[in-house]
Amino acid sequence: MAAVHVSDAVRLFRLLLERGEAGARCHAVGEEGVALRSIAEVIGAGLKVRVESITPEEASAYFG
Repeated sequence: MAAVHVSDAVRLFRLLLERGEAGARCHAVGEEGVALRSIAEVIGAGLKVRVESITPEEASAYFG
């Protein structure tokens, strides 16, 4: 999952509006992203709950 701070995204859009060319495309992802598992582990640690991987089939029991 690629992540960007809101102020960085705002700066990018401002620069595109001020200096960009009409019809041009902009690719602003400069990282490979943050693994969803890493995000879940940080949230789990903050909530003091265990985080474990489950299969898509197991997940359907929660959301089925």
